[in-house]
Amino acid sequence: MQLTLKQFVFQKLKENDGITDSEIAKFCKGEPNWYTIQQYSGEYHRLERDRNYYRDKEIVALHHYKKKYTCKVYGSLYWTKISKQYFEEIKKEFKKDNSRPDLKEVEMYYK
Repeated sequence: MQLTLKQFVFQKLKENDGITDSEIAKFCKGEPNWYTIQQYSGEYHRLERDRNYYRDKEIVALHHYKKKYTCKVYGSLYWTKISKQYFEEIKKEFKKDNSRPDLKEVEMYYK
């Protein structure tokens, strides 16, 4: 099975904390799109940062409005910003709140 560029970048960053230009060029068989690789690398680091931070915390609610993704931790009064990738990863564990059908662009999830 052929890996996609995103899977390759995630795999290399998971194995060790860096990826060399020669590894990327070898995978792409030529000149790669460096901007896309930087985007994937940033996505990986944001996802890992959120996973590590919330590993020992209990998230009780998720909220999404336009481009803002937030979560509420048990015992906290405030909503904390999280990455879109982490939001998409953990929202499967929550139930969607459909109490306000008039607010179509607002997504709320509760445990």
